[in-house]
Amino acid sequence: MNKVLRFSVPLLFSILVFGIAAPSVFADAPSIIINEFSSASATEWVELLNTTGSSIDLAGWKLTELTNPSGTPVQADLLLLSGTISAGGVLAFDVGTDKLNNSGDSIGLYDNSGTPVLIHRIIYGTVAGDNYPTTTGLGTVPTAVQSGSFDGTNWSISSSPTKNASNGEGGGGGNGPDYTAIFGDIKTTLAGQEIDTNIDTCASVPTGCSGLYFEKTDKGRVTFSASMDLTASSTNTFLQGLGSKMEASAGSMKFDAQTAYLLKNAGAQIKIYGLNALGFTDVPNIVVKNDAGTVIPSTDGTNYPTLSGITYDAATHDGTLTFDASHFTTFETKKVLNVTTGVGYDTIQAAVTAASAGDTINVAAGTYAENVVIDKGLTLQGTAGATIAPTTGPGVEIDASPADHPVTVDSFTITPQGSALDSAQGIVIGSVGSPVATHNITISNNTITTAGQNMGILVRGVSTNGPGYPNSTGLTVTHNTITLSGDSTAMYASWVATVHSNWSITHNTFNSPVGTNLELYNVDGVDISNNIFEPSGSGGSGSVFIGAELDNALTGAVTFNNNDVQGNGAGGGSMVVFTTNLKTSGTATMGAVTISGNTFNNWDSRALLIHKAGVTVSGIRENKFLDSGQALDNRNGVLIDATNNWWGTAVVADVIAKISANGNVTYKPYYIDDTKTTLSDIKAITVFNFATPAATGIVNETAKTVAITVPFGTNVTALIPTITMTGVSVSPSFGVAQDFTNLVTYTVTAVDGTTQTYDVTVTVALNPAKAITAFNFATPAATGVINEINHTISVNVPNGTDVTVLIATFVTTGAGVSIGETTQISATTANNFATTKTYRVTAANGTTQGYIVTVTVLAATQVAPDNTGSANVDSTKPQVVITNPTQDVAVTISSGTTDAKIDVSSFISSGMGDIPKITITSTAGSGNAAAATIEIPATKVTSADATWNGVISAPTVTTVDLPVTSGETKTLGAAIEVGFASAKLSFDEAVRILLPNQAGKRAGYSRPGTDFTEITNTCTADNQATGNTLAADSECKIDVGSDLVIWTKHFTKFASYTQTTNILAGSSGGNACGYGFVWNPDKMSCSQAVATAVTPTHAQGQVLGVAVYNFVNNLAVGSRGADVMALQQFLIDGGYAIPAGATGYFGMQTKEAVRAFQKAKGVANTGFVGQLTRAELNKGSSSSDLTISEINSVATALHAFNADEAIINKVRAILTK
Repeated sequence: MNKVLRFSVPLLFSILVFGIAAPSVFADAPSIIINEFSSASATEWVELLNTTGSSIDLAGWKLTELTNPSGTPVQADLLLLSGTISAGGVLAFDVGTDKLNNSGDSIGLYDNSGTPVLIHRIIYGTVAGDNYPTTTGLGTVPTAVQSGSFDGTNWSISSSPTKNASNGEGGGGGNGPDYTAIFGDIKTTLAGQEIDTNIDTCASVPTGCSGLYFEKTDKGRVTFSASMDLTASSTNTFLQGLGSKMEASAGSMKFDAQTAYLLKNAGAQIKIYGLNALGFTDVPNIVVKNDAGTVIPSTDGTNYPTLSGITYDAATHDGTLTFDASHFTTFETKKVLNVTTGVGYDTIQAAVTAASAGDTINVAAGTYAENVVIDKGLTLQGTAGATIAPTTGPGVEIDASPADHPVTVDSFTITPQGSALDSAQGIVIGSVGSPVATHNITISNNTITTAGQNMGILVRGVSTNGPGYPNSTGLTVTHNTITLSGDSTAMYASWVATVHSNWSITHNTFNSPVGTNLELYNVDGVDISNNIFEPSGSGGSGSVFIGAELDNALTGAVTFNNNDVQGNGAGGGSMVVFTTNLKTSGTATMGAVTISGNTFNNWDSRALLIHKAGVTVSGIRENKFLDSGQALDNRNGVLIDATNNWWGTAVVADVIAKISANGNVTYKPYYIDDTKTTLSDIKAITVFNFATPAATGIVNETAKTVAITVPFGTNVTALIPTITMTGVSVSPSFGVAQDFTNLVTYTVTAVDGTTQTYDVTVTVALNPAKAITAFNFATPAATGVINEINHTISVNVPNGTDVTVLIATFVTTGAGVSIGETTQISATTANNFATTKTYRVTAANGTTQGYIVTVTVLAATQVAPDNTGSANVDSTKPQVVITNPTQDVAVTISSGTTDAKIDVSSFISSGMGDIPKITITSTAGSGNAAAATIEIPATKVTSADATWNGVISAPTVTTVDLPVTSGETKTLGAAIEVGFASAKLSFDEAVRILLPNQAGKRAGYSRPGTDFTEITNTCTADNQATGNTLAADSECKIDVGSDLVIWTKHFTKFASYTQTTNILAGSSGGNACGYGFVWNPDKMSCSQAVATAVTPTHAQGQVLGVAVYNFVNNLAVGSRGADVMALQQFLIDGGYAIPAGATGYFGMQTKEAVRAFQKAKGVANTGFVGQLTRAELNKGSSSSDLTISEINSVATALHAFNADEAIINKVRAILTK
């Protein structure tokens, strides 16, 4: 499509020359020709070629193009050129966007003569008419990524444009630019313009030069922050002409519009030198202007650059301002800047005068000897070091502050130099003679210092008899420091007719050591908080005065909170005064005053004075009064709430002394330390109890009484109470024994010395006991078993007892006993016990407890222990029934009693239970064990059979099968059976069994399923403790005099017996009596052997050559029983080693002995006793008539004569063949 081209003054140009000097290769060609162009790219450009051997200055040359080339073409200027193109070099010029027509156009080059002469023209695409001929041209048009290119002979479309480089046409060679030479020329050129640069160091990296700078001597420096592409013609245009375009002077840096545009987005760090000489001491204000000198305001987001990294170094280049700019323009330094308009000024007042309402004026560091008068709403913003120091008059006077554009004065040091009375205040609010009200003024972050009798801040008011002053509404004074050296007031609000309102005075420091710190009169509503009032009033005045004057009725609240008020000790007046009509007469009143969280210290006459009537105080709380003088003086005649303050002492008398003698102050409760943690007037007993006996009192806070009941029987004459109270002390002191027979009064004292009494009454409870502790019948004699847990009583009475008229004898702890409505009298009242009876015991305190009494009639064969625990059983009544778990029972078994039983089933469940101590003594007789005694301790008994019925068989004479041992004779002494025949009974504690006259004998036991086992363990002592150390189900024996005692933890058959060894002509047991003699165990000596036949009870020794035991069963490892024991004894007697002896268990020792026997007999030595081995066993071991014992006797005799051991062994071998 066709584009309408609009011509304008060119903004982009190129001056950097590429190539080297060379003679023209175009003999007939113009000196400069159009060499290449791009008509459709985002930025269109035209490249020129110098065909001569000399540089050509292009100043005044121009490019032209056509408007409406496809219709009625008209030639128009395209770009005005400047700069120099080197010999044989090429140079490209950016011509903008939408200048060259996409469908066709004619580009002309004209020189700078008075009447410009066409030097060269080219045409491309379609152009109407023939008014614009060309000697060469291009019939087509390039696309956005193509160019029209001339190769020295022909024009063509190039898909690889070579902007600013040779097309190969021969005019400048094909080697590209010599950047070392080019950048060297630029450095030399700029040096002549007093500009130093490091561009020559960029020759090796022309497309990415970093840290490139240009510095104008003593004026300033530009350092590019980004990497620069120095091959771009537009960039180099700026660089070569920088000397004329970079105008640096003291306090400013300027670039022309064309340069600024070229480098708009380049970004650089700018340094401006020589600012000390201009009076700057810190960062100045930066004024930004365009090329026309017009200020660019900061609100212009398009043209105003982004400034950052602003610093000031007074030590270099006579004061250096450094900042980063996002793009180039003109920068000036000014002391005063209207931030809103961007205009700079040399004085504050000039800026204020020129400002409009709502503007912000920024003042740089420096001293400004001027009076600043503000007559419009604006913000006057200082920076660190900005000082207003007029030689006379106030530093700042605010004459107007409209509500829509209030005044702010922030961050200044204000030090008026005058000292005459009222001539050099720091800040004055209110114009003389112009009563214009001010609104919402803010005075913040300033340091104000005055000399003589001049105030720091003065707010004027309307006088009834003098000049007119405005009132001020919404004044904020915050974070200022005001210091006075003379006798004046740091901040003063006029006491005349004007009424100000809604002020805030916070976070300031006031220091007027001679005069006063703060005086505010007729301010209706003010917050004075978080300020520091340093020592003041040495001239006799106080520190702070807040009041109302004339007849003004102020209603706004006054808060005086969290301030630090410091007095100067002697010589000062009241530190803080709230008053009315202090300066004038009238009926003025103030709004409600709240005084909270302040610290008052080091005052003289008083800390706080409520001066006159008309001052309403809503509360004085949470303050600290740290000095010893009078803290509060209330003179307004109205009671003031001054509770919860720390008065500097916890002593109540001292607190009272520090409070107004005029009274009307409620000061309790008060804090007792400066952390304000403990209140003073609480004085209550909250808990009252006794630890012994345990009893808790009931505190009646309304009646101030304590009632406490102690258990029955308590001695109340020396009870020690435990008391919890909220006071500081109590009397009588807790922890001290008191006699509570009568009422005792306790007095609690609070921190403030006040007291509260509590009357304590102790009541002894009635006896609550209601138990039956004993229950029995006299006829027949029977004792009840009392179960206090289940509250039951069980009584066993003899068979045949008439239970319908039994009289119980009982002992009770209660006051009375009854059955139903019938009172029961012990040993008197008869009852029918055919059914259970409930005895109801009533305690002295009226509570009751029932006991269910069950009477059981024993069977004809049963007897129960009497009241002493004794029970006799005989043949008619062989069974004793025991039901009392706490009664020791002694059972005597009469002579002739058979099948005596001990019934403990009352205690047994699932085959186990705890039984009482039972001693069983049997007298000599036919059925029972003769005079045997068994002592069962109170213990737990467990049956191996869970179905055990709880009946223990009393000791009964029985017999046992003693084990048969070859060569030995066992003779039974005494044998008894006790316990439960079907299963073992086990006891947790040991049972003692005494067998009379059995001392010196062996003992053993037998129980169901086991063979007789000898008791080999000897007790270390005959006592219960020793017996209890036995392992479970184990036993030991000990001789006690002539008796044998067995301690056991199980019941079974027990027996004593004697064992003798059959000895003829010697003994294998070690008694060497010699040949023909035998050992006489009764005489314990050897005697002549007599051929006497020994008939053992159940077994006798084996006679060699005769098989006395017939082996009929196969035996192997794991076999048990009599066959194994006989086998083991046979092998031992045959000289085969079994170290464990004849145990009746076939183990590995027995197996090895069998294998040795089999080997000797020629049988396969497997260790298994089968048919072949049994045949050898049943044959016997020798054809000799001598027994093993006899052969051993022979060997013993030979030993006695010291025969050689080898000979003895040969004899033994011969005799055993």
